[in-house]
Amino acid sequence: MQTSSQDNFTIEAKKRLIDLRLSVTGLAIELGFARNTVSMALNHPVLPTVRRKIAQRLKLKHGAAR
Repeated sequence: MQTSSQDNFTIEAKKRLIDLRLSVTGLAIELGFARNTVSMALNHPVLPTVRRKIAQRLKLKHGAAR
């Protein structure tokens, strides 16, 4: 069930990871963060700085909303 823009960020980021054939681990390595940090930023409305970096790397338009 989709309830907020945070959910939109998660969905769009995961779709983009699939399109790029990139794992969460691979993304974490590229960004210089621990895998669990990237996973938490992808799945929960926390860590706005990490979310912004994810959005930039994945070229997402809405970035780290809220």
